[in-house]
Amino acid sequence: MAENRETGIYNATGPAKPLEIGAMLDGIKGALHSNAKFTWLPADFLEQEKIEAWSDMPVWTGMESGMARANINRALAKGLTFRPLAQTARDTLAWFKSQPLDRQTKLRAGLTHKRETGGLAAWHTEKGALIPSRAAGEDLAN
Repeated sequence: MAENRETGIYNATGPAKPLEIGAMLDGIKGALHSNAKFTWLPADFLEQEKIEAWSDMPVWTGMESGMARANINRALAKGLTFRPLAQTARDTLAWFKSQPLDRQTKLRAGLTHKRETGGLAAWHTEKGALIPSRAAGEDLAN
């Protein structure tokens, strides 16, 4: 559109078709050949543990707000395209690993390992379930 000097207002969220968080995480897990295990927790429990949408749990809004479900047909009709999720996941991880170690250890979003394991422990204690073991390098997402 820039090359054609076109202007206008377009919703440009992605992907082209709706993608639930679970499918997104499974797609990233597959692309990265990860052995991550996910634990799905109710929003009210996360709120009780003071785990916040967006800052602690990027891409989770904390509700079904439809925030990323705006109609993008007008942008698609003008040629909007999206990179495959797997490619984006691999490229993002490669970029992150290329950052200085101090940047990698100081996350700007997401749960720290301590907060994640604390939240999972609280959940498993509340439910009377065993806390799953965590192998070195294995990530658990709530």
